[in-house]
Amino acid sequence: MFRQGISTVWRTAERQWRTSPVRRTAPAGRQGTGFTVRAAAVAVLLGAAVTTGCLDRGVRDGGVEQTGYLLRIGTDGPDDDFYGSPSLYVNEKGDTIVPPGKYHYCYTDTITTYGIVVTHDGELIAIDRSDSMLYRVYRFDNGPDYPEEGLFRIMDQEGNIGFAAEEDGRVVIPPRFAYAEPFDGGRALVTDDGFMVPFGDYSYWESDEWYYIGPEGERLDETVGPEV
Repeated sequence: MFRQGISTVWRTAERQWRTSPVRRTAPAGRQGTGFTVRAAAVAVLLGAAVTTGCLDRGVRDGGVEQTGYLLRIGTDGPDDDFYGSPSLYVNEKGDTIVPPGKYHYCYTDTITTYGIVVTHDGELIAIDRSDSMLYRVYRFDNGPDYPEEGLFRIMDQEGNIGFAAEEDGRVVIPPRFAYAEPFDGGRALVTDDGFMVPFGDYSYWESDEWYYIGPEGERLDETVGPEV
């Protein structure tokens, strides 16, 4: 529903842009860029999106309304969403926060607290509304880790694994494990050592000692051997 609403608003904004005197006076050589021509309609899109209810004006954080968001804009509008398609992020005022093509791909449509993007080196990272990197995101099944029980896996620069909250991206368990499985039944299987073993098109983690942690990172009284 969100995407349908934004698509409708985008088409309306683009029609206005096509007839705008600003477009007719755009610098020579800029109108064919795809980004420049359409980015000038962003302010119209954003205002209409809020007015029509396609976007919330803010998100609730501890009972206090926090305003602000970044909206992803593709080269040909919100329907242009294939892996590797260049995008930019603009704020609610229409200012460009993330320039076109800075990232290889942007997974998150609307950033209220955090968004997940792919660098041109293929690294998955989380960014905030100011385009500051928060942490690396664990890659699973050729994309960002799937959240389980409200948590997804993250990584530090050394490759240690921790967990962040799906709701707002905050770090719940700082990265400190050599490897960690997703949460299941209120616990996650982790280890402090070991190595990755290739297995056909896949791989698995080999370790002599595993143990379970709870949703706040506390160690549970369950230690298991290498058979897992």
